[in-house]
Amino acid sequence: MASSALILAQANPSLLNAFPGWKAPVHIKAQATMTGGGAVTMTAAQTTPGVVIARAIAGTYTLSFPPCRHIGGLHGHLSPASPTTPADVRDVRFLPASDAAAAAGTVAFSLTNTTNVITDPTAAATIDVDFWADLG
Repeated sequence: MASSALILAQANPSLLNAFPGWKAPVHIKAQATMTGGGAVTMTAAQTTPGVVIARAIAGTYTLSFPPCRHIGGLHGHLSPASPTTPADVRDVRFLPASDAAAAAGTVAFSLTNTTNVITDPTAAATIDVDFWADLG
C-alpha cells in the first residue's frame, strides 16, 4: 500500500481560522522624490498602490493610504541629495497616528532640519515611508 504525504502544519495563522473575516496586517510602502518648492513625485515601482504623499504646508506632508482599522510601525527616512551637507539633513516626524486617522486613511508628518525647524527638503531628496496596516 502506498502512503500519501502527511501534512504536519500549514502556514496559516491560527487567528485566521478563529476569526473568518479577519485579515493579516499588510506592509505598506511609499517612496517619493521631493523637488524644489515642496513638490512631490511618487516612485510607482516602490509604492503600494493607493498610497500618496502630498505637501500640506511648508515642511509638513500628508500620507494618504487605503482606509484601515489600525496602523502601526510608522517609519520614515529622508535621503538628501547631498547627505554630507548638514543643511540638507531632515528628520521625519510623524504626528500621532490614531485609529481615527487610520479609518480616514491619512496621517501627517513633518520634516525638521538640524536646528529643529520644520522646512521643506532640498531638491532631489528621496523619502521612504513604511508601516503596517490592519485591514481588518
